[in-house]
Formats: sequence, structure tokens, C-alpha cells
Amino acid sequence: MSEDLYFKNLIKYPAPEDWIKFASKYRIGPVWLVDDPSLNRSIRVGKEIFVNIRGEFWRNYKELFNAETYEESVVLKFLHEIGHIVRAHSGNPELKITSTGISEEFEKKVSQTPLNEILNDPYEKEAWDFALEIRRNQPELFQKLLNAYKTWYQNYPYAKNWG
Repeated sequence: MSEDLYFKNLIKYPAPEDWIKFASKYRIGPVWLVDDPSLNRSIRVGKEIFVNIRGEFWRNYKELFNAETYEESVVLKFLHEIGHIVRAHSGNPELKITSTGISEEFEKKVSQTPLNEILNDPYEKEAWDFALEIRRNQPELFQKLLNAYKTWYQNYPYAKNWG
């Protein structure tokens, strides 16, 4: 399947051990950190998660969810994808993936959606609520996941200062 080839060839790295342990409690995995310009978003395929670590759009998470740093936005994306799986969301039927990535039509549609309308989708709202509830109600866990990512990113040879 061309979709499988695309995911196999992504520039990706295993997530930090604390992320893997957290995901495994929900029987989710593997979890990948993706630094590949062909994947503009985080995505789940079955129980496998691909978290986009590129920070071009991290300030959207600041605006929508009060993420204070780039690293916090990445942790929220991870938890958001877990939320989709935990809530048994089937995925968007309009999302088409080929051997080169997500279809241009889908990316165009998503990029034209105003930020303030993202949470109008009940599935997106449920998944974001899952992530935000962990940050709010389990601050020690959230901090542990955040510290794990910060440590990983500090040792990542291609790290950028996303400001």
C-alpha cells in the first residue's frame, strides 16, 4: 500500500521513553517524532502515532490552548492524538494519503479553516479536551511528558530554536 510506504520513509525517531510508557497504558504505539516537511500535521494510523515536531505553527497552540512554549505545543499534539484513539475516533474520511503524503486538497481545506473554528468539530474538541484535561488535572504527568520531550529535543542534532 502506498500509504505504508509513505509512513515507512518519513524522517522519524522513536518518542521518549516516558511517552512510550504513557501510550502503552492505552495499548497505543509505536509513537514517532516526525521532522519531515512532507507531514505538516500530527496523525494517527491505527494505534500508531506520528507527532510533527516541526514548530512553524506552534504559536497556533499558544493562541488556542495557551501553550507557553514550542515544547509544550508538541506535548499537547501528542496527547491530542492519544485522545483521538482513546475516544475511538475513526478519522476524517476526506484524508487521503499516498506514497508522497497527504493529499493537497485535504491540506488546502484544513489550512483554510480559521483557527477559531477548529473546535467546532466534535471529534477535534474531544481529542483536545483529553489533552487539556491532562495538562490541567494531572500537572505532574504533563510536566514529566514535557521534561522528557525537552531532554529529547536538547539532544536532537537538528534542533531549531522555534522561539
